[in-house]
Formats: sequence, C-alpha cells, structure tokens
Amino acid sequence: MVLEVRSPKPGLLLIRYFGKEFEARIYQCWKKNEDIDAELQDLGLVPDLPVALIPSKLVENDVQLVQGLAHYYMNKNLLTRIRHKGLLLATLVTGFKQLKDLLENLRVSYSQSEHYLVVAATGGFPRPSNCSDYEIRKTDIAKDITNIVKNVAVLLDLL
Repeated sequence: MVLEVRSPKPGLLLIRYFGKEFEARIYQCWKKNEDIDAELQDLGLVPDLPVALIPSKLVENDVQLVQGLAHYYMNKNLLTRIRHKGLLLATLVTGFKQLKDLLENLRVSYSQSEHYLVVAATGGFPRPSNCSDYEIRKTDIAKDITNIVKNVAVLLDLL
C-alpha cells in the first residue's frame, strides 16, 4: 500500500508514504484571541516551525489533513519558494495556490470560527493549553476525491 495512516491515540498520526514514515500531531483548539496574529504568537509559531493554524471552516474532511501532511513530508526539500514552513503546510492542506489568497482566507475563516486546528508536521510539538487532541475520523476517499485532486494540483504547481 502506498499510503498507510495510523492514529494510535487521538492527536497523533503515524504516516507511511512510499516507504517513508512520519509522525504528526493535530489538535483542535478554541480561540483565546480575536486576532489571528495574537493567536499565532500565543502558540509560539515561527517561520521555521512546520506547524499551521487552520480554521475549521477551511477543512472539509480529514483526507485534506493527511494528504497535506504526506505531501509536506515528501516534498519539503523541493518546495523552497515558500520559506515559512507553517504557511507551506497550510497551503498543502487547504489547497490555496496563492499565498495572498491563503492569508486572506485564514484571517476571514479564523474570525468566523470558534475553533481551529493546529496541524504539526513534527511529532514533538506539544499540545497547547487551549487545545485537545484531535481524533481523525474514517473518511470515504471516493466521496472526498474533489479535495484530493485540488490539493494535488496545488502541489504540482508549487513544484
């Protein structure tokens, strides 16, 4: 099998993709700030950390999360145009091709959401105090094919 995903406990993902293994963390968080920039600062997210804040409104299904993480791990060394690792990860999860569109949608969706996801392409990112471990739901990939194709197109454009 090309892609295998296991979640031994909520919040932890173990991804095997083309024979390589990766560990990721996903948390569901409740807003502490009305401003996304203040929330990012409270979370301690910096450009060289592969962690993204993604408002729940921008994620239609868990396939987007898994696919974005797998594409990040497999292509992070090739995708050097976006130096901010968290924004690169957010791009691969949400499918926005232009950073301007991504940033605008992150801000608008954050202001309209009560909670958001922290998606960490690193197993060592600790759970923030305003967050709980996110439990990946089983999804029907055949029904979610639209998002899969859209996000692969974004990856190919970035390469």
